[in-house]
Amino acid sequence: MTDTATPAPGSRAAKPLKILDAARELFLMDGFSATSMDAVAKVAGVSKATVYAHFSSKEELFAAMINAECGRTWPEITSAEIGQMAPIPKLKEVAERYVRFITGGYPVSLLRVVSAEAPRNPALGRIFYDNAPGAGRLKFAELLRHADAGGLLRVPDPLHAADTFFAMLRGDIHIRILVGMPLPSEAELTAHAREVVDRFLKAYRP
Repeated sequence: MTDTATPAPGSRAAKPLKILDAARELFLMDGFSATSMDAVAKVAGVSKATVYAHFSSKEELFAAMINAECGRTWPEITSAEIGQMAPIPKLKEVAERYVRFITGGYPVSLLRVVSAEAPRNPALGRIFYDNAPGAGRLKFAELLRHADAGGLLRVPDPLHAADTFFAMLRGDIHIRILVGMPLPSEAELTAHAREVVDRFLKAYRP
């Protein structure tokens, strides 16, 4: 869901948002397996039938929750106009946003939930990947394809280049955050993002 306007509290459109907010709270707090559709309905203040009217399964609700968050945080993932964006400035913007995103409370908590559940429920890992990092990877590759077509960069394999870009940005930071080590400072995150962009551009300049 990517609506920018907030529906009126009593409107029909407000109910799915309440359900998604409740699902976000419960999935992150209790995990996927321990969260029931009954619990989501209770926290959202709606009936269980209403939850199922909008989301036919807990897996569908989980995917919709991730999509809603990605739509708010990364509108590029849902944008049909990404090929019209200025590639180099966008690349720099994405780099600085990404290093802050992966150190944020929500994505770290969500990844921990998925990592804990995936051995028992591999489908959950696929849902997470397809709706979050996988979707971002495809859209970023599209941006690189546009840069290649315009002669700004030489990117023969945009998907591989996208993987390289995000792997460089994660670096050692991501694993340190996942195991509870202190966060890098804002200045360190900015410097890291800019260094990665510089190295990436040098590698893919025509």
